[in-house]
This record gives sequence, C-alpha cells and structure tokens, in this order.
Amino acid sequence: DRLQTEAGAWLAVRFPGDQWLALRGKLELSDASEEGEKAIRRVELRLLEGELRAKATARGGGMVVEAGAPCTRGRCARRCELDAGEARFRLGADGLRIAALAGYLQVRGPHASRMLAAGSALHLGERPGFSEPLLPAPRELRPVRASGPRPPLLRWDPVAGASGYRVRIGSEANLWLPEEDLVVREASYQPRAASPGRHFWQVVALSGEAEGAPSKIYAYLVEP
Repeated sequence: DRLQTEAGAWLAVRFPGDQWLALRGKLELSDASEEGEKAIRRVELRLLEGELRAKATARGGGMVVEAGAPCTRGRCARRCELDAGEARFRLGADGLRIAALAGYLQVRGPHASRMLAAGSALHLGERPGFSEPLLPAPRELRPVRASGPRPPLLRWDPVAGASGYRVRIGSEANLWLPEEDLVVREASYQPRAASPGRHFWQVVALSGEAEGAPSKIYAYLVEP
C-alpha cells in the first residue's frame, strides 16, 4: 500500500503491539511479516520522500525502514532496523537523515553498517556518514501543570548551540498529530487560543534544519 499526505499535513498509523508511525510525505507499506507461533508481525516500509517518525516495540515485532530505491539482490541502499525504540527519518535530495530518539537502530549501507544509539544522528548521503550527537533535549519546561481559561505561556531553559526550537502541541499525549507544530527563536511560546480540554506539549532544539532530542511531554488544561 502507498501512503501519501497533503503538503504540510501529518498522517498517523497505529499497529498492534503499541507500534506507530507518523508521516509527512510518501511511503510504501509492505505486508507485515509473521514470525513465530504467536504470529508477531514486523512492519516493513519504504520511505519515498519526506519525514517519518516511528516507534517500534519488541511486543509488536519491530520495524524495518528502507529509503530511496528498492532493494535488489538482497541489498538495500539504506535500510534501518528498529527492534524497540523511537526514531526520526528525513529523506531529501542530499540523502537520508536519521535520528535515534530512544533505543538502538541498526543502519545498513550504502557504506559500512553501524549501530545508532539514542541521542545520536546520522546522515547517509553519497559519501560515508558519521554518527553525530544530537542537541540535548530542552530542560526545565514550565509550567509542568497548569489550568485556566487560556493556554499558559510555555517556557524552557535555552539549549547551548540551538538556532531555534520546534514546539509541538496536541490533544493526544503521544503528539502523533500536533495541532500546533512551529519553530520559534526564543525559549518561550504563547500557544494560540484552544478549545477546552487537556493539551500536551513538547519542545525540540534545532541546529539549522537538524532536530535534537525531544523534551519530556507536559500538559496544561484549558477550562471552559
């Protein structure tokens, strides 16, 4: 099956075993393979363009993410195996950028295969890529809890080396489909007016277009 989103829109897909993906772009989803007597189904997909966030679990069977041209003779230009953890992928004209956010990620070719640990990133282009540390997650997010008729001012400690921050706000705790997803330069943001209910938020430091590790997720309550 081929999945494609409209420009700027996100699409979230859930799988058994608490696995999920969020796509902004285009991908091909293969039939999940069955393993063992309990028929654990491993999710296999190929990212064709755009950005992908994926969470895999051992209970769900893990995920395999390929990017670019399809595999030939058992060899793939870019193949990533995520058994349990969370990762972010971005495929562009300059190659594939991968960030391991939780757990470990096995990355193969077009050069030597390597293991990517949480908190590190890799760029797979025409030349061999090297693992680089992500910017650290923003800390001291505040308020940790808040309630009132309007959204509170969101603040956090500045991250050294950050050129800006991506702020995600949504009504679901996992922030698959954020209601607000925008970039700010300062270490604070005033959310726009929102409907009554609980809203979750998270911040990511930026170095140019490269995203760092995500912060913890906190929530605030907008009262009727």
